[in-house]
Formats: sequence, C-alpha cells, structure tokens
Amino acid sequence: MHVTWPPEQRNFYIMSDNTLGRRFDVVVVGSGPAGWTAAIYAARASLKTLIFTGLHAGGLPGGQLMLTSDVENYPGFDDGILGPELMDRMRRQALRFGVELIEDDVTRVDFGGRPLAVYTGSAADETGYQTKSVIIATGASALWLGLPSEARLRGRGVSSCATCDGFFFRGQEIAVVGGGDSALEEAIYLTRHVAKVTIVHRRDELRASKIMQDRARANPKIAWALGREVAEIVGDDRVEGVTLRDPRTGEASLLPVAGVFVAIGHRPNTDLFRGQIDLDPEGYVVTSAHTATNVPGVFAAGDVRDRRYRQAITAAGEGCQAALDAEEYISGEIWTAWSVDDGETVAEEIGRFVATGSAQPRVRMYTTSWCPDCSVAKRYLRQLGVDYEEIDIEETPGAADLVETWSGGYRTVPTFVVGDEIVVDFDREALDRALAAA
Repeated sequence: MHVTWPPEQRNFYIMSDNTLGRRFDVVVVGSGPAGWTAAIYAARASLKTLIFTGLHAGGLPGGQLMLTSDVENYPGFDDGILGPELMDRMRRQALRFGVELIEDDVTRVDFGGRPLAVYTGSAADETGYQTKSVIIATGASALWLGLPSEARLRGRGVSSCATCDGFFFRGQEIAVVGGGDSALEEAIYLTRHVAKVTIVHRRDELRASKIMQDRARANPKIAWALGREVAEIVGDDRVEGVTLRDPRTGEASLLPVAGVFVAIGHRPNTDLFRGQIDLDPEGYVVTSAHTATNVPGVFAAGDVRDRRYRQAITAAGEGCQAALDAEEYISGEIWTAWSVDDGETVAEEIGRFVATGSAQPRVRMYTTSWCPDCSVAKRYLRQLGVDYEEIDIEETPGAADLVETWSGGYRTVPTFVVGDEIVVDFDREALDRALAAA
C-alpha cells in the first residue's frame, strides 16, 4: 500500500531557515563501513548525498578498521586486505557515484524541525546544511588502557578485535585484558587459534556473567592473572610480552605473549546526538524498527547501535539497510514509526474505485518494490506537484499482464497511465508531454 506523507511533512523541503546553507536528500555522519555503504546506496538511488567523514571527534575517519592491519574476514578479498585500504576503496567507490564529501566534524544537529539540520564549525562560525534525512554512522570507540606502549604497538600485536585479528596468532600465546562478558567471549574465541590465552583483570573477581565464567574456566587453553593490571606492553616493533603489576603490593612480573587483546569495553560515539534522539543508558542509539530512530527521517547504522557483533561486514549491511530505509522515507512510502497502513490493499483500493465509480487519479504508475527508476519517478512527480496512484504489480493480481498488454508487449516498470496515454519506462520527455496534454 502506498502511503503519502502527512500534509505537515509533505512539503517540508520548501520550508527553510535562511541561515542554513546547501540542501541534500541524505546526510551521512561517519565514514566507517556503515557510513560509506549508506552513502553508496543512497547515491546510486539518485539521492543527493553528503557524507561527513569526521576529523578529530570520535576516533579516526574511517573508523576502527583504520587501526587494523590485515583484514581476512571481509568477503571478496581472498588474500585479505589492509584495513585502511579497504576503507579507501569504499571511499573511492562512494565518490565515483557522486557522493559529496566534507572532511570535518559535525558539531551540532537540530532534529526538532523540518528540514533536519547539521552544522560544522564553532558557535561563532557555523556552517549549516539542510537535509531530508540523516544516517548516523559514527560508530563506537574501543576503550584502551591509555599506555604509550599500547598506542605505539597498536596493529603490531595490540588489538581490540579478536575475530578480526585472532587468526594471526595461531599457535602462539596471547593475553586478553578485561573481566566482563566481552573479554571472556574474546578469550574463548581466541582459543580456536592460539595455544594459550591468559586473562588479565585488575580485580580478583570477574564482572562477567556466571555462565561465561563457567565456560571460560572449563576451557583448558585459558589461564588466569586476576588481581593484576597491565603496567607496560613490552616490545619494539611487535608485542613480546606484558609487565603485570599487583595493584595492592606493587609487585611486578613479566608475562611473555605475542599479542594483547584489550576488551575493557566500547563507547558509542553519540555525544553529538544527546537530547536529539533516544539513546539507551550506555549511549547506544535506540532503533524501534529496522534502522529508524524515534525521529522521523533519522536512521542509525553500525557500531553506534550494535553492541553485539561490531564487525565491518555487519556495519556495512546496516549501512545498506539505513540507506534503503531513508529512500523509502523520502519517497513517502514509509514514515515515522514504520506502521502507517490503513489496512486496505492496492487490489482492494482499485476494486473500491471501480465499484463506486470514483474519479481516477490523474496519473497511475505501475511499479515494483525495489525498482530504483520507480523511486526516482515518484520523486519527480512530487516535485511537479502531480497527484498519482501507485500500483505494485507484485501485489496486484493481473497488473503485470495488464501493463504488458497496454504497452504493446513491454515488460518493464515504471509504466504510467496519463489520461489516455501510456508512457513506458521513466522517459521524462514523454512523461512531460503526456502530463501537458492531460
């Protein structure tokens, strides 16, 4: 069932704050796998798309993959690929489809009105951008120990992602730092590859759930260094060990390991959006259905809402979903809480028109659900202020055969009925002529 925007939102793009600058269909905030994928999908749907890569806030532009060396679990790269190279390829792919790029931090957003607005710069020197929809893909930042040696050896044996990097340490001994469920999950996973995992936790008791503790303690490859904290990570060009210290006595000892996996938690990069959208107690974006937030037109994808998987491939998948959701929102097919439906199918509505003898819409357009030309055509008709009725041939029995008969054998959508004329495919000139004649 096609659902039009409510009157107060249908023409929101005309309303504007004169202090704001350029207008876009989609603004993506964040340039990790979720952000770049969302931008690619939005641009390929002929939506005017702008992406803010970030600069200083929320970690490196490109996300956590910029801190990863070889990535061997992203599909399509049989020999693996460097994390930064993967992000650069996504960037180049997005730019190829016409995505506009601003290498700066978004400093403020305003989701309280229409159009939505995002800002860069300081309060004294702001630049604003108007948009119909926003996709939040700012990711999450791994919490680190804060040691200079940790920063120096990151990617050279220091990691925050076991599923990303664990395979590189097969047959070796490593340490996992942390005492929660995430740390124990990482440790158990790593035992698939390594010879031994030592879990280092500064307290004598773990914070993890009992079931996770039981699983870890039953694993013969896991050893324990409880009541110890990491004082230093040892090594010049790669990790060779960690210096452990007893916080009560100050006693130090050396634990020889080839890798250190830090699993003391993640922090979603959502400070920018506090007070604008719903966040959970830990700061992750709350989505009510699909990737939609509680604010119509605002969507979220990737680690900014995903506390469980935190993988490049799952983030990219959510970026795709968010872009498709944004496209549906902009086209008017779905809006607000994703629950608009008067209960009447297209076939029932057509039957009602016939039964009552009601006047037919000026334009009838036959479409399918995921037809990109159909989405563009709908936007074009709305820009012209043309009323139309949409009929999905997949949902309406006999519609496909009817289109083929009317069009003289064509099997393609969109197909338009304008008065007595049939326009096949999104031929803009032919459609304009038919509209003018009608």
